[in-house]
Amino acid sequence: MHDEAGFLSAIRQTPADDTARLVFADWLDEQDDPACQTKAEFIRLELRMAETPEQPTDREFRRLAAQLDSTWLAVMSHPKLEACRFAFQFECPKRWEQLTPTTNERVRFCEACKKEVHYCDELEYARTITRRGGCVALSLAILRRPGDLTGSGTVRLTPEMIERLRAASVRGQRLSISEITRAPSPLPPAPPVTTTPIQVLRVRRPGERPEWKQRRRKARRKNRNLQRENWEDAE
Repeated sequence: MHDEAGFLSAIRQTPADDTARLVFADWLDEQDDPACQTKAEFIRLELRMAETPEQPTDREFRRLAAQLDSTWLAVMSHPKLEACRFAFQFECPKRWEQLTPTTNERVRFCEACKKEVHYCDELEYARTITRRGGCVALSLAILRRPGDLTGSGTVRLTPEMIERLRAASVRGQRLSISEITRAPSPLPPAPPVTTTPIQVLRVRRPGERPEWKQRRRKARRKNRNLQRENWEDAE
């Protein structure tokens, strides 16, 4: 690697490799260019701050970041992920440099939650992403204030939500927060139970003729009686 493009390409492929960043900073110091000196100073200061995440970003660090190109910062910096709404049962990277690079330098993929994370150099753009349920990594050049990103409440993923998220990933689908956290559809109400009167069947005694035979026998007897009455009237 003998030029800046080669260093950036190598770091883009392995964003978690801080050794390559330090080598790049040494190379930048060797160049007779004030812009390169600024980049080298930013890399070393940013790596020191990445080792102590609780240390607040100072004014000098933001001043250096403001002088650098936003796309360059997206490749080189270590911003935290914000507005991630999921608290997984397994460990989430929560770091920009630990995400999988994509063809877009400002977008990386989180293998834990199966979502794209967007690098934002404007706070309003970050708010737009978070309102859509996305996760963001903000440029270190932005002056931050507590609570400047809204809607960053944490959602505890249930096993059903994780299974729904994985199934959508296998199908190549992207689910919104509402689709992932939606309650299962209630079961349809059971149809009303209708009761029908029970027909009581009389048990025949041994040797007793079936009922239909008895009705037929009564009808024949009635006919014979009618015929006999007709004969008697004719005489």
